Amino acid sequence: MRIKLLAIIVSLILLTGCSLAQPEQQNINQDNFIGFHAVVETWDMDSGVPDENGMTELPSSDRSHWTEYGADDIELDGFGSVSFPREVLFAEYDEETGHYIFRGMEGINAFCTIVDEGNSSSYSGYTQLSNSKISATNDAITSLEGTIYIENGNEDNFITLYRVFETEDGRIYLDGTGNSFGGAGGFSTSGKTEHKTYIGEEETVETFEITIHIEAIYPAAILEVMQYDKNNLPISSEVINAFDDTMTISLLPDTTFIMIVETDTQGEPHRSVVDRNTDPELQEYHSIRYLSESGTILSGLIDFISE
Repeated sequence: MRIKLLAIIVSLILLTGCSLAQPEQQNINQDNFIGFHAVVETWDMDSGVPDENGMTELPSSDRSHWTEYGADDIELDGFGSVSFPREVLFAEYDEETGHYIFRGMEGINAFCTIVDEGNSSSYSGYTQLSNSKISATNDAITSLEGTIYIENGNEDNFITLYRVFETEDGRIYLDGTGNSFGGAGGFSTSGKTEHKTYIGEEETVETFEITIHIEAIYPAAILEVMQYDKNNLPISSEVINAFDDTMTISLLPDTTFIMIVETDTQGEPHRSVVDRNTDPELQEYHSIRYLSESGTILSGLIDFISE
């Protein structure tokens, strides 16, 4: 099917506290809304040639990883109900990283679920959020708040918060619905839902609220770590320009303090110092925010190891 759309990009939304449309969760058999999956996307206005009406063809997306799951019923006035197969993208859980992967839609997990680990359980799916906060009662997650950083100055990109759901048997998926935002960042969005649970015949209504803050920054491009001795003389220098979520720096025996110079994508240096007089074992981590291959900004940690 040839789908056409007006050649205009998604409008900039900069309303703090902007509320997403709320998913209805009134039936125990319905899957629960648990948050969002954030994907940085690019609106390519040159992907099609506008016709005489200023219309361009929407590029087709790769849905090879999507699965038919249930159906959507649409009421047509005077024509009854029409049912369409519903396609969703199920997540794959990476035990090594603790992240959920949506194939073809790589981004940042901005949801929270409880993972059973045999004799214990833990919260999962939110660790890529910065400044995250979770509230829970009686093994039910009641609220989640966190921050997502996007690249400042990239006007071709926008971020989409896709709604994420969890089935009764613990599978995580998104259905392609959500809101998109673009521009300079510095705004928040929130959502709230309710669903019923039963213990025997006793009904309980559980409420879940989520607040996501989106901020635009210039990520780190180069990190230089310089080690100095007690005479304030440089004895080592190491430059990092390929980042990961965990990085290590080996400290020399004579190192008294280190200077960290974090240069962002605009060439602006940001300096910080770690001194053994105030931190004898240099156990404090240095956090760095860098641009990932998917276009999202991730947080990495520099770990200082003494030789």
